[in-house]
Amino acid sequence: MPTGVSNANFSLAFAKLINTLGKENITLQRLEDFKKGITTTEQSLKNNSVKPSLKSFSLSNIKTYLPQVVTDGILSLIDKINEMYGNVISGDCLIYAPIVERIFPSIEITINMETNKEGIFLVGDCSGKSIGVVPATTMGIKAARLIINNRNNEKNN
Repeated sequence: MPTGVSNANFSLAFAKLINTLGKENITLQRLEDFKKGITTTEQSLKNNSVKPSLKSFSLSNIKTYLPQVVTDGILSLIDKINEMYGNVISGDCLIYAPIVERIFPSIEITINMETNKEGIFLVGDCSGKSIGVVPATTMGIKAARLIINNRNNEKNN
């Protein structure tokens, strides 16, 4: 980001650019196509195991809108999560842009995503600790593991 530029203003300007490139729609791309740097086609989306949740979007090559260092970082993070958790992020996953999110770090949660109310977990954007689906997924897996461990401990006692 340029020195002296507000990250909020920069993010909003970038989101407007992506909206313009997406013909005033959210842009959509399959992860496998993102990796290859090709635009997702209607046919590949039709055959995709993951279906879009949005009714209105433009198919695009989101990778072309981002600096190489950003796309490399995204793909590296996905690879690391897949190594750790057995390929939970497939090429059929969908990427949407623009997504502008802010972190509001006022909610206190444990390392396992549990609030001060036992059994209540906050993961993803609502926790105020993540930006994007990949970190949110990781947080969800961490919380789920604790829930499963707690249930197994209750059954054994």
